[in-house]
Amino acid sequence: MKRPHLSLYGQVLFWFFLNLTLVAGVSFIVVRVQFNVGAWSLFSGQVNERIEAMGELMAAELGESARKDWDKIVERHEGVYGVTFSVVRPSGAEIFAGSEQELPESLVELLREKFPPPEGLEGDPRLDEVLGPDGDFRPPSPRRGRGGAGRPSAPEVVFYDRDPATGRYWVAIAASFPRSEFRHPPDGVIVASADSLGGNDVFFDWRPWAWTLVGVLLVSALIWFPFVHRVSRRLRTLTAAAESISEGNFDVEVASQRTDELGRLSRAVQRMALRLDDYVSGQKRFLGDIAHELCSPLVRARMSLGILEQELSAGEHEKLEAVNEEMKELSQLVNELLDFSKASIKPEALSHVVVDVKDLVAEVLRREAAGREVVVIVESGLELATNADLLKRALGNVVRNAVRYSGEEAEIVVRALEHEGKATIQVLDRGIGVPEEWLTRIFEPFSRPEKARTREGGGAGLGLAIAKTCTEALGGTIRGRNREGGGFGVEFRFPSKR
Repeated sequence: MKRPHLSLYGQVLFWFFLNLTLVAGVSFIVVRVQFNVGAWSLFSGQVNERIEAMGELMAAELGESARKDWDKIVERHEGVYGVTFSVVRPSGAEIFAGSEQELPESLVELLREKFPPPEGLEGDPRLDEVLGPDGDFRPPSPRRGRGGAGRPSAPEVVFYDRDPATGRYWVAIAASFPRSEFRHPPDGVIVASADSLGGNDVFFDWRPWAWTLVGVLLVSALIWFPFVHRVSRRLRTLTAAAESISEGNFDVEVASQRTDELGRLSRAVQRMALRLDDYVSGQKRFLGDIAHELCSPLVRARMSLGILEQELSAGEHEKLEAVNEEMKELSQLVNELLDFSKASIKPEALSHVVVDVKDLVAEVLRREAAGREVVVIVESGLELATNADLLKRALGNVVRNAVRYSGEEAEIVVRALEHEGKATIQVLDRGIGVPEEWLTRIFEPFSRPEKARTREGGGAGLGLAIAKTCTEALGGTIRGRNREGGGFGVEFRFPSKR
């Protein structure tokens, strides 16, 4: 299975947030195990004030309304907050209003402990006589008063927990229901319950947590973004430089003033590019110098062979034929070395003229493919501002290869057109093609798929190298590919004059 591609930038951010999540998870487990604190306990601290405000609002509305309207008021609040409400006596023994729900035993015990009946009134029937004939509250007896322990003057959260038996979350708010005519307003407990912490506005409010998460991510991004951006930008620059060097272009500028490993790597790549440029330039000069020095002895040797041929009898001429063939091959190799050396001229030293591509293709074919039928498809009016000699040399070497390796009957096509602001010239044949593993090496000097370099098998492997060097000197690109159905194709791309 192919692994998904993720840039270094994405990998750093992924591992950072994964580490952040892991730290948060481990911290939560440690807090829970060490301090016996659950998720609901973490949430409860930040919702107490909201619950007390809700209790105060409900108590005020209930206190100012007739007892018969309490159920409607409680039902309306249930719709607003998304939980189940009940209003019960402080002792938890009776539900005044709201939904009928069975209170957890722990809540009932807490209410009995926190709100016991006043001393001397345990079992007094007057404690149950809380409703008048009109369905409203009676004023409590002065004997009862408000002196019970824990009776708050304002709503107070007295219970917040999860019932293990049912899995529901519960909260109880002790409150008084004020009435202007009551000196001692009656007391009660507002109980809310829900199946989960989320999905309501009482037990859990996601907005503070969401804003906290956004804040953490924003601060993390502000801290990490500059660092990750600088690292990834430097690596992109080094990658582009390495790709340029692998293509034979050593004119790169990647030196950096950084003092870390990336800075050292940048300076090392810069030094490597300069050394390779010196080495390759020296190699080309060396080849050119050798080819130039070989020209004179070759000329003298061929002149001597010509003189010797004139002095020999007609029957002895065949003895010199093999020597003449070897001398011709050596001359061709020297000429190719000279061409390769000349093709390495710096682009700024070249003179450019406007060239009609159709005329130039016709001239190259007359010289390199004489007597061979070639299909020519050239867009009318296509012109290039280039050096005509280098372009002819590049195109001529590719056409010569196509003629040599495609066979007598195979089709050869030369196509030239403008595409995406570039002038594209293609030389296509239906020959034997090139092994896939050699496609990245065929433009290297002296590179040939065949081990032998004979007259029958081709030249010395400089033709495509010369074509590549000429093309790059003209500011273009060249690439080769095997064609579907067999054959090979070479494509030049140059900036168009139009």
